[in-house]
Amino acid sequence: MKWRLVAFDFDGVLADSYTCLPDVYRKLAEHIGLKGDLREEFVKRAIMFEDKRDAIGDYDRIGWWPELLDGFGISYDERMLEELLSIYWETRIKLTKIMDGAVELLNLLKRKNAILTIVAGHDGKRSIKRRRIRESGLAGFFDDIIITGEDMRNKVEALAFLIEKYRVKREETMFIDDKPALINNVNRALSGVTTVKMEFRSVLSTSWSQKCSPTFRISSLRDLIRIIERGE
Repeated sequence: MKWRLVAFDFDGVLADSYTCLPDVYRKLAEHIGLKGDLREEFVKRAIMFEDKRDAIGDYDRIGWWPELLDGFGISYDERMLEELLSIYWETRIKLTKIMDGAVELLNLLKRKNAILTIVAGHDGKRSIKRRRIRESGLAGFFDDIIITGEDMRNKVEALAFLIEKYRVKREETMFIDDKPALINNVNRALSGVTTVKMEFRSVLSTSWSQKCSPTFRISSLRDLIRIIERGE
C-alpha cells in the first residue's frame, strides 16, 4: 500500500457525535426544568449556539452557556454550570455512534502494516477527547493520538510531527477529516499529503459550508476501504 501513515480526525470521521446533540440538549433542558415547547425552543437555540461556536473553534461551553441560559431566565452559578457540563458529556458519550465501516477499515489498514494515528481537536476541557476516544472502543487500533489545543497547536503541526517521527514521506501520508478548512490547511502547508474529505452531514452546518479540494471525497468509510483496496 502506498500510504504508510494514516491520520484520522475523530468526530465526523470515525464517530458520529453530532446527530445526538438535540437529545443531549433535551437532557439538559429537562434537568433545568424546561418542558414541552419551551424545552424544544431551548434545544433549537442551543444547536444554533453550538454551530456558531464550533465555526470559530470555541468549545468552552461554560464560557458561552450563560448567554444561552440567560435567554430563558435560568439562574445558575459555577457549580451548576459544571454539573450541566458533566451531564452534557456523559450523555453525548453514551449516544455517540461509531461510523459504519470504521472497524473494518482499521483492521484492513492494520493488516497492511499502516501506522494509524488520530489527529483530533480538543473538546474545551482537557482529557475529554482522549476519554471519548477510549470509550469508543477504537483507541487500541492507534499508534499515536494527538489532541490539538492540548498536545500541539494545530493539525498541520501535528501531521508534520508524525511524518518526521515515523520517517515517512508526505506522499506516503493520508489525512482524513470532515471539515473543509482543515483539509485546506493541510493542502496548503503539506503538499503531497493525500487528503480525504468525509462528506458528513451534521445538525451543525457552518464549519462544513466552505469549499475545499481534497484528493478524494467519500460519503462513508466503506468508500475509503475501496480506495485502499484499489491502492490508488
